[in-house]
Formats: sequence, structure tokens, C-alpha cells
Amino acid sequence: MKCKILFYTLALLLFASCARKNKNIAVIHSDVADSVFKEIHLVPYKGMANYLTQFYDEGFTFSGGTTFSWKVDTVESRTFFSHNNGYFWTPIFITPGDSVSVKLLKNGEQYDVIFEGENAAHYNYESKKRKAIQMEDPNPTQDIAPYEYKKQLLACRIEEEKFLEKYKKENKVSAEFVDYASAEINNKYVLGLYCYVYFNKCKVDAEKFLEGTEIVQNPLSHSAIDAFFYKYVMCASNSDVSKNYNAIQTEVIPQFRSTLIADLIIWFAKKGDVSYKSALTEMMSQIEKISQDSMLQTVVKEYGPFYSLSGTVLPDSVLDNTHLLSYKDSKEMTLRQVFEKCGNTAVCLDFWASWCGPCRMTNAQSKENKHELNDKGVVVAYISVDDDKDAWEKAVKEDDISENQYLLLDEENSPLSKNLKIRESGIPRFVLFNKKHEIGLLSAPRPVGCMFQDLKAVIESNPEDYVRLNK
Repeated sequence: MKCKILFYTLALLLFASCARKNKNIAVIHSDVADSVFKEIHLVPYKGMANYLTQFYDEGFTFSGGTTFSWKVDTVESRTFFSHNNGYFWTPIFITPGDSVSVKLLKNGEQYDVIFEGENAAHYNYESKKRKAIQMEDPNPTQDIAPYEYKKQLLACRIEEEKFLEKYKKENKVSAEFVDYASAEINNKYVLGLYCYVYFNKCKVDAEKFLEGTEIVQNPLSHSAIDAFFYKYVMCASNSDVSKNYNAIQTEVIPQFRSTLIADLIIWFAKKGDVSYKSALTEMMSQIEKISQDSMLQTVVKEYGPFYSLSGTVLPDSVLDNTHLLSYKDSKEMTLRQVFEKCGNTAVCLDFWASWCGPCRMTNAQSKENKHELNDKGVVVAYISVDDDKDAWEKAVKEDDISENQYLLLDEENSPLSKNLKIRESGIPRFVLFNKKHEIGLLSAPRPVGCMFQDLKAVIESNPEDYVRLNK
């Protein structure tokens, strides 16, 4: 779940400046060099831009079992994680001049990390908090009433605040650390509320639900930038593109602006709706002409051409050189032949795979909604990106989705995969084409929950493009 990823798998290496003279070198010594700590990465945290564009170029990498030092002049935010599938992580708060060692203890299938050295309490706070607080944050994607969810989320916040108060009394921590930890507790709570609004927008009065909440703009708080991402990007409507771009520039601290603007561009470019074309194109043009920010320039260069695909027919090179295997008769077809088979009807391509948990969940939860799409005249065509034909066939039977079912052959080199950035965007992914088979949405809302209401709104507000005429 997206919010769970934000809460538990996004990691932050936090640095705080202090007034010590001539002590601006931070040192970490790792006693271990096993499969977990074979390589260690210190990466700047850029909110969702890290995951949307993989901006990891400003980080450091060093080997486990060694000592690593680097210059820290100002407050920085970084992610600390191991190379072993990136699954091991811990957020730590570093003061320039510290010298610490990190020890790894295996605890069943999990790992405990113990830091020793000056200001070790700053380093061990997160892991100790996890052990002390056994409550799990409520899941905004589950069927839970708005204010029951809010009540449970508030209970988690209160427990974290109690732990911080106790931790301050029992450990030597700086005022800067307390400011960060307090801001993070608040912002994690606010982020949880925005997550609920995003997943349940058709069930909740967002303005009332969020009343009284405020994002504390501590530059070290990763939940702050993620809460802003939900506020200005994920929860925004198509008409909010220009408004939120201006709001980010005027209401958000400078440390967050570049990342949030990048997120805004990427999110709406990937969505690919032509309704905000003038606003998004003007924004990217302005950045391209006057911005000195290399990250924003990279985003515009990559996603400007991608967004331009919206409203167009796929090129012949994609239609004729994308090869698919039909589940129904095991015949190989081109993408052009699949569209021709659909005739003059709108088409929604559903990209999925047998190994993709969210895809399989969407398959199970969307059956009735997909029937409704079909009734309106939108053909749902499944395109699996599996590289295991047997696994694909087995999953098709289990999920009962044999109709209009195809396997994308040579997915890694497929022009369709490259043209639509399937690998970069991830799956499940839905691409909506109108009756002329022009791209209506590069990333359409999933046909589940409140997102299905958004998808229906697009279709029903443009009946001439999508809805089948009555015979």
C-alpha cells in the first residue's frame, strides 16, 4: 500500500548542524560486511521524486566493514539503506563531528541495529520507538469509516508523543533533534489523513476531515514533504495544476520546492490528461527557459515529450512491432491487430503480471466495475508483462480474466513498454484510448473504489469519445 510504503519503507538519514568549531566531519564505522551490509548507501531524500525519477545521483556509497567519513557543513537529509534489495534501513540523526559505530544483530528474520558513540541517542531513537510502540497505523485503503480511521491514527500519534517525552528524560538529546522528532510525529499524522482523503475522496468531506491540521515545515521531516506531495499533487484536481504550482512557490519552504514542483510535473505528465495541457505545458516551458535547477530541467526534458503523447495515436513503429500472445487461441498478434479487433470502440489497456500483488488485488476487486465499463462501450484488454508463460496462464485461470487477455512478448525490448514507460511507472497501469484509439489518459485511475468514480467521470463527461452509441 502506498501509504504504508511512505510510513515504513521510506528512510531518512538526518543531519543537524551545531556550533562546534572545526568539527564538520561525520564518521560512521560499520563492523559488518555480510549480505545485508555489503554496500551501504547514503542518499538525499527528495520525497516522491526519489521514487518517480530515481534521483539517487547525489548520494554516497561505501562498503560494509569499513569506516566512512564525509564533510557536513549544513543540515542535510539522506536515506541510509543496504544494497541487499534495499530492504534494510534506519533513519538516523547526525550532528557534524560525531563518530559512531554501527553493529548489526539478527533478530529472527529481522535485524536490529545498535549505534554506539557520541550522540548515540539520536541514532537509536527510531529503532527503540519501533520496539516500544506495538500499535500499527490504520490502513487507509481498507473499508474503515473516516472518523474511526482518524481516531486510530490519533491514538498512534499520542503514543509516539508519549514515547518522545520519555525518551527525552532518559537520554541526552539536542533541542534540534526534539524539534525534528516532534515535527515528524505531527507530519506523519497529517500525511495519514491526506492518504485517507486520496483513497476515499468519494466518501469523505476533505475540507472538514482535514480541518485544524497543519504541516510543520521542518526541513528534516520526510513526512512533511510527503504530506505536501499528497496535498498539492495526489489530491489535486485537473484544475489545480497552475494553482498548486503557484502555492508551492509561495507557501512552501525553499528546501521542499524543487522536489514538489518535480513531483507535480511528473504526476500530471504521467496521468496524461489533455484537459490541463496549456497549464502544464506553460509550466514546463517556463522552467526550461529560466530555471537553474538541474533536477527540474531533467524532469522537463524527460516528461515533456512523454506528456505530448496524450491525445495522439500510437506510432506505427509501436503498433506494428509490439507482439502479443493471445490467451484464447495462443496466436501471436500485433498491437494494431488487437485495436482492429476492438473496432471503433474505446479501449482500456490493463498492464499487469502474475507476480504483482496490487495487480492481482485489482483483478479481484474490479470485476463488476470492468463489466460496467464494457456496458458503456469501453473494452478492457489485459496485457501481461510476465516473462513466465506458465505463471501467466495459471494466474489468468485463478483470476478468471481470460477475455481479451494477451502476453506482451519480449517485454524488456518491446516498443510499447518503452513508449508508455511501463517499467518506469510500474504496474498495475491503465491506459485509456478513445474510439479513435487516441490516448485519452496515459495513466488512468484504477477501476476500484473511489478511483473508479474518477475514471467514470472522465468517460461520462466525454461520451462522444468513449461511450458506445445506443443501437
